Amino acid sequence: MTYPIHPERFANRTWSAPAHRDTDLARRQGNITEVVETWSNGGGSLIDINVFAGASAGPDDVPVRELGLDDNMYIHFGRQQGVWLSSKKDIFIDGLYLCRRDFGGRSGYFLTLVTDRVQPSLNAAVDDACIACGWVDGELSIDDGMALLGLWGDDSIVGSNRRFEVEFMVGKAISAVGSSLNTRPGAAIPGFH
Repeated sequence: MTYPIHPERFANRTWSAPAHRDTDLARRQGNITEVVETWSNGGGSLIDINVFAGASAGPDDVPVRELGLDDNMYIHFGRQQGVWLSSKKDIFIDGLYLCRRDFGGRSGYFLTLVTDRVQPSLNAAVDDACIACGWVDGELSIDDGMALLGLWGDDSIVGSNRRFEVEFMVGKAISAVGSSLNTRPGAAIPGFH
């Protein structure tokens, strides 16, 4: 059975950004709505990191801006990558939205991690709103950028005892996509560009 990845799951929702974000769920739901809309409106690419199995990461001293990344990308990890957030192995990182954004006068990428569950709950709105965000300076290398990432968001990600592995996987994925994207055109998920 094929499970829908985050953009597909989220696109099927009929809700939009809550007008009043007076609860934590409403705030997170509004944030992810804006991220998905930004990604979609920017002609977002869908990349399956599993296609890059065995690919070597790029050099760790190259600035992120020189990796050749698209302006708006969703890098899908899925269960295959095993980026679990707890020892129970029930919640995992489904993927990562990357959108090129300036911050404080510097160029970089705004990133948003999203999760999925092995056994989805009946409340898909809660599951799909489980996110953590950060910003990576385009002038820094992946290693330095991940060291200064400063994720904020849902406690299941930010407070995970596996946070270091999650950040390491994010850096490795960005680097692998950057170093392999142009040589592996089949990495894009069919139907998306």
